[in-house]
Amino acid sequence: MKKNITNQELYQQVQQKIKSILRFTEELQNKIEERYKVSENLVLSEIQIYMLKSERFRVIIIMALLAIAIFHFLILKFFTPEKIIDFLGGEKLIYTYLGILIFYFFYEGIILIRINSLIKKRIRIPNLLRYINAFVEISAPTLFLYILAMNLNSPEGLIFPPYLFYFLVIILTILRLDIYLSIFTGTVAFIEYLLLSIYFINLFEIKSSIPVYFFSIEFYITHGGVFFISGILCGLISKSLKDNIRRAAQIMEDRNEVLEIFGQYVSPEVMNKLLNQKFLDLSEKKKVTVMFLDIRNFTKFSESRDPVEVIHFLNLLFEYMIDIINKYNGIVNKFLGDGFMAIFGAPIETEDDALNAYKASIEIIQTLEELKKQHKIKEVQDWELKIGIGIHTGEAITGNVGSKIRKEYTVIGDTVNTASRIEQLNKKFDSQLLLSKETFDEVLKYESTIDYKDIKKVIVKGKSKPITIYRIV
Repeated sequence: MKKNITNQELYQQVQQKIKSILRFTEELQNKIEERYKVSENLVLSEIQIYMLKSERFRVIIIMALLAIAIFHFLILKFFTPEKIIDFLGGEKLIYTYLGILIFYFFYEGIILIRINSLIKKRIRIPNLLRYINAFVEISAPTLFLYILAMNLNSPEGLIFPPYLFYFLVIILTILRLDIYLSIFTGTVAFIEYLLLSIYFINLFEIKSSIPVYFFSIEFYITHGGVFFISGILCGLISKSLKDNIRRAAQIMEDRNEVLEIFGQYVSPEVMNKLLNQKFLDLSEKKKVTVMFLDIRNFTKFSESRDPVEVIHFLNLLFEYMIDIINKYNGIVNKFLGDGFMAIFGAPIETEDDALNAYKASIEIIQTLEELKKQHKIKEVQDWELKIGIGIHTGEAITGNVGSKIRKEYTVIGDTVNTASRIEQLNKKFDSQLLLSKETFDEVLKYESTIDYKDIKKVIVKGKSKPITIYRIV
């Protein structure tokens, strides 16, 4: 014998099934989010990729300068008279300089290859390596000045041309887009230059042929202080550039978010308004006009046809309808199989949203009639193309609904439910367009008259009191 199941037991079973489905859905969503979750320490944002590219550009500039310097010393070696070479310190010194320059050239080449690899893999450069690299680069002028001063047997070598390479390295730190690296580079240059000056002041004796200020520590503190100040100034410039890039990236991110949310179902005019509206609060309570459209008896049409033919037919109809919705500043928010839900007044609100919805619905009906007359829509035996439209105006909640992976801009609330119920009444009244009293009154603010057949008071599902609807001609 079968056991009779009471309503309460049946309700509990259904409730358990629903809970299990919800639990499964939640677990599935968590798995998907874990699958696509990425480490913020490894995967870079676009601005960080730009910083890597800027770093690459800086390295290329340094390599170009080193190549020029190597070329310069090769010319000295092979095309300069021996007397001048002896005056400059001899061939040994030139070979020493060439060796240092070639070493740094290949060093920067390795750095360039590494940066290109990091850009492809979208991996950041560890900060420690950046500081080590900055130290190695800023030490190159120090090495040149040390060799030059030792060769001249005088501290005056500390103000020879290699001294200027400190400035080049410090200025190029702007491209690192890191204020602390710029300040670090300027500070290291100051300390190294100061230590060199102290060392050579104590190493060499004061000579009458050399100005006395070359043996004054204050002279070198003044020169080295310029490096320190330059590092701070370059750091401030790099910070300003980085902030501007970040703001530009944020603007692009906001723009892309708007394009992602609305790009496929709003008119170009509405899109421009969204992009130009600086602070757009997508989550708010506002007055909107909601339209529901349904193709009547479409099941009868689709059940005997190939799915490809059905989809093609729907796309043909929707193409005309969506163009009209866009024309009147509405957005098609949801496709509902053989129909859709359109919104007027969100995310951009105008004074005549209800009028736009009304005009759009009239034009859709008229366009379909014209298409049938022009035979652009094939007539189907035992099935006549008719649509039903329901429109209601009221307050609703607008906002982005979904997860981190996928979001959708939507409108929810009693206004949406009422508009849906009104559209369903078209079957009962054999009509194509029904307006709620709220929408009708809004339209009358702009239209002197509206042609309608009659007024109905009906109780729809979810409402305890009857609502007034207008059956439009």
